[in-house]
Amino acid sequence: MIYPSIMARNQKELDLLLKKFSKPNSKFNPRKFHLDLADGKFVNNNSLNFNFKLPSQFKYQAHLMIEDPDHWIQDLNPNSLKLIDTLIFHPETSKNITRTITRIKLSGKKVGLALNPEVKVAAVSKYLSQVDVVLILTVKPGFYGSKFKIAPLKKIKLIQKLNPKLKVIVDGGMTPETVGYAVEAGADDIVSGSFLSKSRDPRQAIKELVSAIKSRVLS
Repeated sequence: MIYPSIMARNQKELDLLLKKFSKPNSKFNPRKFHLDLADGKFVNNNSLNFNFKLPSQFKYQAHLMIEDPDHWIQDLNPNSLKLIDTLIFHPETSKNITRTITRIKLSGKKVGLALNPEVKVAAVSKYLSQVDVVLILTVKPGFYGSKFKIAPLKKIKLIQKLNPKLKVIVDGGMTPETVGYAVEAGADDIVSGSFLSKSRDPRQAIKELVSAIKSRVLS
């Protein structure tokens, strides 16, 4: 699947972005969005750092680029939390990784770990049996448009060897020119940010990503 990532400073921006991706009877409408939350502390940016509301016609997963993810889980609007099926956090933001994993599971959500480009698989290997998803970041997180790095994709095979059941998602610099590298490396799903959100026609941009993936898989 291809998940458009969403960054917004207020509810108006959030509503406009989601509306931009919606078109009646479009084959390339996204079914699920990747919410990028940033608190201005863990990364130097703010996104969805307010009590946001989500439309119920979509599904969501949340990437927590924030300090103290345990606290955020407790404070989120219950109606919004209900629509999010997966919570992905950075291990370096948690005081107790196992406790954070347990707390997310107790909230009824799938749990994921996000690995910055410099974070090695060995640093989280003992937790891979406890989570459902690993998010591989090929850019420094927090902003759209950062330059794609191919080296982090090497982590995918290591992760799949340690836990073949894990879903591996790649996020960062995903365009028709780069998405093939992620697919070849073994990614299950893709997150695309600026390439989709800054496009005049997001559905056409999604179509281009799908075509690039198909051509790489079939070649």
